Amino acid sequence: MKGKLLWIISLGFVLSSLYACMTHPTNAGPDGSATDLTVGKVQGEIKEGMPASDVAAILGSPNIVTTDEKRRDCIAQDGNFCKYADGVVKDTSTGLEWLAGPDRHATWDEARSWVNNLTVDGGGWRMPTIEELKTLYQKGAGTRNMTPLLETTGLWVWSDEIKDSSAAWDFNFNRGDKYWGFRSHSKHGRGFAVRSRR
Repeated sequence: MKGKLLWIISLGFVLSSLYACMTHPTNAGPDGSATDLTVGKVQGEIKEGMPASDVAAILGSPNIVTTDEKRRDCIAQDGNFCKYADGVVKDTSTGLEWLAGPDRHATWDEARSWVNNLTVDGGGWRMPTIEELKTLYQKGAGTRNMTPLLETTGLWVWSDEIKDSSAAWDFNFNRGDKYWGFRSHSKHGRGFAVRSRR
């Protein structure tokens, strides 16, 4: 019974969304006037954990909010990247899911500790390889040559690859290449977490 009720409610939402799309152009407000959807508006008004219906109302188009195979609502999209309310960013071209760590300088050990203690969306997180970090690099994208959905001001992201007992490899998003750094060095270094979910 509960499943049938949920299906009926979902059908009602889809039908009302279709009606809204037919009666209001994508870039028009409820009164038919043009609206400007900007990144600033989205970032200022859409909050983490917000229901999909509220996100759709802010964006002005129910077609922008999508759902993945786990029935999570995609609250923001940038090309192949979809961000969920819990902060997880999925790259639909690789199947990798990403989390940007705290936006502060971090040593390699601090980044590793943060990743190892993650429980977001069921866990299973690890530090990325250099090859995985390369998949995020997009020259000219955002302010850090990567999707802006991964919110960071850092230039380098630590990998799980160790060079020797005192150094590890990181990916420099300013230059688009790998470099090694002392594991105790933290300036500009950030921790990202990744997991495979196809």
